[in-house]
Amino acid sequence: MNIKCRALHNGEWYYSDDEAYLLKEFDGVLFLVEDNDFYRAVESGNERFTKIGKAILYTGLTDRNGVEIYEGDIVKVILQQQNSPYNTSNHIGSVVYQDFEWVIETTTHDWPVASWKCVFESKVIGNICANPELISADNEN
Repeated sequence: MNIKCRALHNGEWYYSDDEAYLLKEFDGVLFLVEDNDFYRAVESGNERFTKIGKAILYTGLTDRNGVEIYEGDIVKVILQQQNSPYNTSNHIGSVVYQDFEWVIETTTHDWPVASWKCVFESKVIGNICANPELISADNEN
């Protein structure tokens, strides 16, 4: 199984499905690194890998527009109460891996992936690394 991830570096996202980048562990943390051998032969004394950034994992899910949802993404969802097409609630939260499952962590509740089947609309609106201001109690309604 391939692990898909990305890393933010200088405001730009780098993805593990580009063959120039690899996953490598440093001191217990998984990083996305650039394989310098991909571009040139390694010269004596040069590092083979250049760290891009901490790896952010792909959840395997997409939003309503087909955008891949990654750990740390800020997602807006509209949840529909079961058996009631009129009883809905909006939530904005960040995607985290918690207790062996992906959840949307909001200021009031954590929504497990298992409950996402009742979501009829979801949209990635940012990422906690690039847009932390999107997460606030003011966004819940």
